[in-house]
Amino acid sequence: MNKKIIMAVNIEMEYLKRSYLCLIAVTCIILYSFGCSFFQYESVMDLYDSYNNISIFYEDGNLDKGEYLDREYSIDETDGAEVIKNPLMYFYAEMCKAIYSVSPKYGPVQALEIGIAFFPFIFVIIGSGMMVSDYKTKIIKHKILRFGRGGYAISKLITMFFIICSLIIGVLLTSKIFSLLLTGILARKIPFDEFNICNYTSNSSFVTKVIITLLISLFFCLIGALFGVIFRKTIPAVIVSGIYLYIIPVRFVYEPKNIMYSIMNRCFDFYGIAKISSFILCNFWTSMIILLLSILFLGLSIILVIKERSAYIAR
Repeated sequence: MNKKIIMAVNIEMEYLKRSYLCLIAVTCIILYSFGCSFFQYESVMDLYDSYNNISIFYEDGNLDKGEYLDREYSIDETDGAEVIKNPLMYFYAEMCKAIYSVSPKYGPVQALEIGIAFFPFIFVIIGSGMMVSDYKTKIIKHKILRFGRGGYAISKLITMFFIICSLIIGVLLTSKIFSLLLTGILARKIPFDEFNICNYTSNSSFVTKVIITLLISLFFCLIGALFGVIFRKTIPAVIVSGIYLYIIPVRFVYEPKNIMYSIMNRCFDFYGIAKISSFILCNFWTSMIILLLSILFLGLSIILVIKERSAYIAR
């Protein structure tokens, strides 16, 4: 790698260390992991209350719980309402799945699953903010004169990727810790021995899930960065991404949001509280190719726009 690019990346990292961004990032990671654990705790306790109430009903009716737990349950739809046949087994199965989802083994994965609602928006802001910061502090001229337009752009992209990796790793580590604590708390309130908690099958390996999360995060971070380079403000990226991600429904098969949902639906299991909203199912490998090509296109676009926008500075 070019020495100037390495030096530029080191300067970007040093700036991040000295700014409040690191402290803010760490705080957000802890709050996010705590929030995930809190909602998981509430979900498990609500399920246990439902299961316990059903168990009491069966006991009061002198019904053999063991017999019903040996049967399968089914969910039928009648007049637009769901009717559960054998609710005892249904809530038992849901409890087994819920306890597994908060375990230290699955907790970090569930943190990534919940992140589907937040990561795209957060990384759009991060990408945009990184590109806008040098304009606001008026040091872009100095950096471009020192490292060149291409070196400056590439160093920004490398720094973005490092930030994404750091944040994802931070989420995984903190969610692991919170999962251990949460399991200990729940074990005091719920008799885990009553439930047959086994390892559920997974659609993909843990490494695959992490890589997919990194790619999706990088994609949205680059979108934010492109907005930042073009408009030199963070507000446009925040408004557009917020409306697109949270207000406009999925309309096309190969639009960014639908591609993200399809890929995550294929690779993640969603045994816990996280669920994917309505989307249009599309081919996994086609979606992956489009995602990778989009990342490449966005990266090159950012470099080209910086070169054009900054041409007058380097003269």
